[in-house]
Amino acid sequence: MSGLAPSYLNEIFPNTVNRTNPYPVRNSQNLATMCRRTELFSNSFVPSSAALWNDLPYQLKNSDTLQAFKYELKKVMFTTAIVPSYYNAGERYFSVIHARMRNGCSNLNSDLFRNHLTPNETCDCGVEKEDAEHFFFKCNKYTNARQKLFQSTRRFHPISCSKLLLGISNLSDKDNSFLFTEVQKYIKDTNRFKQ
Repeated sequence: MSGLAPSYLNEIFPNTVNRTNPYPVRNSQNLATMCRRTELFSNSFVPSSAALWNDLPYQLKNSDTLQAFKYELKKVMFTTAIVPSYYNAGERYFSVIHARMRNGCSNLNSDLFRNHLTPNETCDCGVEKEDAEHFFFKCNKYTNARQKLFQSTRRFHPISCSKLLLGISNLSDKDNSFLFTEVQKYIKDTNRFKQ
């Protein structure tokens, strides 16, 4: 990356690259760290950027072009998890509601309250807060739909809220797709989330 930085950055970091060692060592591309007395200065641009640069992998610092550096940096900084295929199971509308419940941003009163969109988190049944646990297992308004859900998912018992929202890690994608489809049928049968 030598010589690819803008001139104003080369002026800020003059002679800070460790050039005192004549041997090719891994930290030859590191920037010299500055003495710092306060946390405020440690978090300012020059010291923090030198520390970030020094923490980069050796191969990344030795990229041939700026485009190659950016590409490799994105791979290092923004690793993405693979989303399981069964997260897309079921009807689109109810799959979206299911995902919102999984992420804590559904129209359940507990989620709305946590996101400052409603003044309280109590359920319409008046018993307790309306979170996913209450919706799936406790609310007396959905007893019939709950019985159908529990009967259709009997082979996955004991069932929990996290299993209904995230799937079961030791099951196949096909079994998890079935489970998610049944959960979404429950969501539909409750009529809690009207279209």
